[in-house]
Amino acid sequence: MTSWPDARADEPLDAAGARLEVEFATAAWVTRWNHDRLHTSIGTSPDEHENEHYAALNHSPEPA
Repeated sequence: MTSWPDARADEPLDAAGARLEVEFATAAWVTRWNHDRLHTSIGTSPDEHENEHYAALNHSPEPA
């Protein structure tokens, strides 16, 4: 899998190109893990759960 249009799949990558491939793959995995996957026990993604948590902490009660 190559991430830039001028690279060919049958050409070997140099060390910098291989490291770039690993960085892109790692960033894609982290993005999916933190934002796209659903947390099985709560039914929302981790970032949605975190946003709800901080919204609840910052919620000030209405005066009576």
